[in-house]
Amino acid sequence: MLAADLTGDGVQELLVGFRSIGEDQTLEYDIVGYSEIAVPEVLAHPDPAPKGSVVVSGGTIQEYSAQYPNGEPVCCPAGYLRQSIAFVDSFFRVVDSETVVITAVPPSEL
Repeated sequence: MLAADLTGDGVQELLVGFRSIGEDQTLEYDIVGYSEIAVPEVLAHPDPAPKGSVVVSGGTIQEYSAQYPNGEPVCCPAGYLRQSIAFVDSFFRVVDSETVVITAVPPSEL
């Protein structure tokens, strides 16, 4: 679990992550905020990320997901897709993406 202000309202949201068991170690996570009466609610559930890593920087989520463009074995992805996810116009949206080498993937904060 990771707390960070992702919506810019001065209140921290929670990123709650969980991994699948198995070789692909898929990372799934929810972004949890609070309603007007302080009840927790899931604001977003991004797509599952194989061998995923998530870090937060400056209120933006950096999500890394293993890529297998040529049918590589699960152990050995060709690279990772890095997606920057930000709160824009009241929704969490991918605002930037690029393919990065495996060595550029930081340890996950989830």
